[in-house]
Amino acid sequence: MRLFGLGKSRQAGDLKEEFAKRGPWVTQFTINGKTYGGEVSFDQDRRISWFFESFPDEHLILDLGSLEGGQTFQLAKHPGVRVLGVEGRQYNIDRAEFVRSILGLENVKFLLVDLEKYDMAKLGRFDVVFCCGILYHLPEPWTLIEGIRRISDKVFIWTHYAEEAKATEVINGYRGWWYQESGFKDPLSGLSPKSFWLAFDSLQDMLRHCGFTRQNIVDKDPHSQPGPSTVIAAWAE
Repeated sequence: MRLFGLGKSRQAGDLKEEFAKRGPWVTQFTINGKTYGGEVSFDQDRRISWFFESFPDEHLILDLGSLEGGQTFQLAKHPGVRVLGVEGRQYNIDRAEFVRSILGLENVKFLLVDLEKYDMAKLGRFDVVFCCGILYHLPEPWTLIEGIRRISDKVFIWTHYAEEAKATEVINGYRGWWYQESGFKDPLSGLSPKSFWLAFDSLQDMLRHCGFTRQNIVDKDPHSQPGPSTVIAAWAE
């Protein structure tokens, strides 16, 4: 993600120091050809292109679990788009706002939200919800999908799912297994001690039960780590 017009107060050396003061970072940002932050770059994230291929005409996007804003800013580069990123850790919000101020983006906002407890209806309506990397961190993923359905007819999901051999638990009618999270201090962990990974067929059933009856399996990777993953675009019809 390129930044144009760096002022004297924010030359490359200054930026490096400013990023270091706010670290450690997860996300890597490319600004005027130089990289800052962490190790994970979203500059060539296929999920962003898959999202706009699935939903080319949507303008108001909700990004769930926005972390430091890496994917949020990639979404915001699309013409005519406005994005709200919601995130459960204040330090991630602070970092995202710092980068947003550098990039000068006015079509992005961030909000501190615990998605396990928050009433999604308070956010208002959105054209589409970008739900990447959050569903498999929740102990009750169906609650989030129910909340998404109350505010949008469209959702784009990237998530891990449970391998068939491990999907021996049945919770709320859905098969899956319990995954041990790393805790609040790990920015890549869920907020709860454990999360429930759904079996693939239960993931699809959950979407249907919540009203997302039309589904397109964009991608399915059985070799992803720490477990198989999938990309699903879904519509309520």
